[in-house]
Amino acid sequence: MRFVTFEQGGRRRLGTILDDRIVDLPGLVGHPAFPTSLESLVQRNGGTLMPAARAALERGDVDGFVVAEPHLLPPVLPVTLRSPDATDAQRPLLGPDAVVPWPADAGWLELRPKLVVVLGRPLDRAVPDEVRAAIFGFALLADWRAVAADGDPTRADRAPLSIGPWVETAFAPSTATLRVVVDGAPFLERELRGAGERLVEDVATASRLLPLSPGDAFASAPLAPGEHRLWPGARVEMAVDGLGVLVVRVGR
Repeated sequence: MRFVTFEQGGRRRLGTILDDRIVDLPGLVGHPAFPTSLESLVQRNGGTLMPAARAALERGDVDGFVVAEPHLLPPVLPVTLRSPDATDAQRPLLGPDAVVPWPADAGWLELRPKLVVVLGRPLDRAVPDEVRAAIFGFALLADWRAVAADGDPTRADRAPLSIGPWVETAFAPSTATLRVVVDGAPFLERELRGAGERLVEDVATASRLLPLSPGDAFASAPLAPGEHRLWPGARVEMAVDGLGVLVVRVGR
């Protein structure tokens, strides 16, 4: 399933994608105990919740719960978000179609495309097979690094992260290809190959250092090496089949 989060009355609301339409999933299921946010669904995803969601999507009244002109937010707000090259800083998390503010003293922005896994089960001293079984879903992440004109990345820990457009519960990284388009022109293309397995190993290693919980998320190392410089006003489309297209605009 593909889960999104949209804004409703100033609050985060759980949705899913069906035939390119966004459906208000809690409204469709119609049970007061069904989670209204993806964060809550991830925390409580055992039992009958997922079967109830799938059964509701097969009913004939889905059209009545399609969201018109939804404003998409970051699909999930992880409890923690770790990465092999992460810093300890708090960084803003942006959703699809959001504008990345341009830092006043930046010479350029670097794009570091990544995969993210969100855990749906606790892990403690896990082996890779246990990690695979604990993954709730995958998403795309654009890690932005602000670099000064002299090449000093001193603002890296204050640049935002962009995540989305959805969290996919069924995804095979080994057969996927990353494509990045900037202002309508091809910018980067790379097969993911072993990126998913390396990410699983990273999670297994982390679980040997401290227990992990549902809602924790892990980002891969950058999927493409080297510098990928971006300038004010750029429109970036980062795509992987199955994970959608994460569109981000760079501020001026």
